[in-house]
Amino acid sequence: MNNAQTPAPGTLLEIDEETYRAGMESGPTATWRMMRACHRHLTGGGSIVDLGSAAGIRWDPSGTGAYAAAGEAVRVLTRTPACEWAGDGIRVNAILRWRIPAPWSSGRGTNPMLPPSICARCRWGDSG
Repeated sequence: MNNAQTPAPGTLLEIDEETYRAGMESGPTATWRMMRACHRHLTGGGSIVDLGSAAGIRWDPSGTGAYAAAGEAVRVLTRTPACEWAGDGIRVNAILRWRIPAPWSSGRGTNPMLPPSICARCRWGDSG
């Protein structure tokens, strides 16, 4: 299971290159490295589960563009070995999380990353 990602909140103009690179290194690059290292051990009947983010498929990724880009890269890095390694007996799937625990999230209906209509439906006061 791959579950690592350094967050990179902010607009594309606000994020510096170091923050962007950290997000890519901790997300898609780390996912790619781990899958490659595990391939030979999983051949013949193994599974890989990548935890990603639904940020990249949101209607408006404003303020999360770098994070969303890394998440989309993880999705592609999941679909590709799912096709390429099926013949090796390896299943590869992704879980895209919806809940977004973030410092700017302070309760139901207050998350600027999601439309209020969605936030209003979140249980337990989660705002994403």
